Amino acid sequence: ENDAADRLNAEAHRGLGRDNPEVLYSEIDRAASVVETDPNAALDILTRLWPRMAQCTDGNTRSSYIDMMACVLGALGRPREALIFSAQSIELGTAHLGPESAITLGRISNHAQFLLLVGRVDEGRSMLAELLATQTRVLGADHDDTHNTKRHLDRLSALSA
Repeated sequence: ENDAADRLNAEAHRGLGRDNPEVLYSEIDRAASVVETDPNAALDILTRLWPRMAQCTDGNTRSSYIDMMACVLGALGRPREALIFSAQSIELGTAHLGPESAITLGRISNHAQFLLLVGRVDEGRSMLAELLATQTRVLGADHDDTHNTKRHLDRLSALSA
């Protein structure tokens, strides 16, 4: 199944070259499409992609790869490892997309969740509180992401009460 997808992907990007950021990103996207149903398959895709990603100089593509690795590790129940990748993802996302882009804010949210999963509750709560203030200012109080962050904070408050 993966071999057929690899052949199809290669055919679709024949003129671009295997290491073109667009080709690399399409393979990251393929991992994203299976992470919920088969995180092991997503990890396999990303692991096979690593030798080419290591040579990639496109910051957005590298950032997307690292973010997807964090998501896959989180889905596999490996939040400590996911935390390492998510921190790198935020750093690269901030540098290439800006600190207030919706993508960077989403990565901050994921990082806060990983902090909570590894028991660093105060750090996670603090990060979520800062994120909520930024989301409210940048995305608006009625945005779905803003509502989700507020719900997470409300649940944390209820648990600690």
